[in-house]
Amino acid sequence: MPQNVKVETRKLTNYTNLSWNVSKTGNVKGYYVLIRETTSAVWQKKIYTTSTTIDLPVSKDNYFFGVQAISPDGNESLAVVPTPAR
Repeated sequence: MPQNVKVETRKLTNYTNLSWNVSKTGNVKGYYVLIRETTSAVWQKKIYTTSTTIDLPVSKDNYFFGVQAISPDGNESLAVVPTPAR
């Protein structure tokens, strides 16, 4: 699972910056960033990345986020919800 997942809260913008540390367990080929509106009960969008940071063109006030690690076999970890970066 991704470690130390953070959402940038110092700047008031309509963009969202997420960052995390590389997973400590297992071999990871990439990550999925999950997005859903605050009114939705299910994840609505999944973005693949190999980076440990991502800038999203959506407001952190209107969406929930999660980050999953992906194994080389395609297995996905549980989603880790970010905490505020201060």
